[in-house]
Amino acid sequence: MSAPEGTPSGIKAKIDPQLLRRLRGLPRGERISVSIWVRLRSAPTPERGEMREEYLKALRAALNTSRRGVLKALARMRIRATTAALAPVVFARLTRVQIFMIARRSDVRKVYGPDRNTRFSP
Repeated sequence: MSAPEGTPSGIKAKIDPQLLRRLRGLPRGERISVSIWVRLRSAPTPERGEMREEYLKALRAALNTSRRGVLKALARMRIRATTAALAPVVFARLTRVQIFMIARRSDVRKVYGPDRNTRFSP
């Protein structure tokens, strides 16, 4: 599958193929709902005898740390974003250019459109 014209090649692997196809026809400046899955820096493992609440607190802290860079980058773009309670994902509405900018980040694993791996409906 070919990427939309002007797509840097290293970014292609980070953007879901279905989203790349949708970006071809997306008018300049129009926003689309995306889920940005980040690299989980360090996930806690449940310890024997550890309380569930303690584990969940450690997991939330790891998720917050892992998502922090993407959230700051989106804030600099003046993009309002939300997160999932227990997943390394950030939800936002971005333009094509903003999607490419976020996908360049080393802490981003994959960017999906509104029809895959998101809480958005198609």
